[in-house]
Amino acid sequence: AENLNRTFVVNYGETGRRKASLFAYTIEVTLQFIAADTHNVLCVSTAEGCGGTESDDVRIAINRALEAAFSTRETRYLTQY
Repeated sequence: AENLNRTFVVNYGETGRRKASLFAYTIEVTLQFIAADTHNVLCVSTAEGCGGTESDDVRIAINRALEAAFSTRETRYLTQY
């Protein structure tokens, strides 16, 4: 309980798929960051990934969403509350 004010919860969801070419598609993921003590939404970040496998697609999308959430250069992809 002593770290509750420094803890956040991350919700993950696959929010879409898009055909990128004849044999490839992208997966879009959304990450939602919630303060554990207040349950307020801190931010939401969405990104898509396209790799060699479905797990690559998800991994790439998650990394891009995290980069957007924690990078000051990519704030145009980030919705802050």
